[in-house]
Amino acid sequence: MFEDEASVGDGDVIIRRGLPMNSRLGLRINTIPWGTPDSCHEILLVAIGSNPSENLEFRVLQAVEHVWAKCRRDCKFVIFWAGQWDAQIWKRHSGSFEDVTPVLKMIGAAPAILA
Repeated sequence: MFEDEASVGDGDVIIRRGLPMNSRLGLRINTIPWGTPDSCHEILLVAIGSNPSENLEFRVLQAVEHVWAKCRRDCKFVIFWAGQWDAQIWKRHSGSFEDVTPVLKMIGAAPAILA
């Protein structure tokens, strides 16, 4: 699907290429970018591209808003599908994900639960 982090581009590319919205799975999750199309689901997929213009902290804050304001009762898992990651940004905001299971899935690597 993606050859390496450099081929990822931005979050929109990850969603379009990695999770077609007409797929069965695509109908059962919420995504960032693209938000909450119709209702809240247990899984939030946050796509973070590798472009320097991708704002990682902004994406994490969008996930915080989703978990705490938009889908507070429904969201159980937040998956960060990322071409880039910054542990310092995660440390600043990790407390906002205590009631959900956050997972980091770097492009080309196995997923890991974030602590």
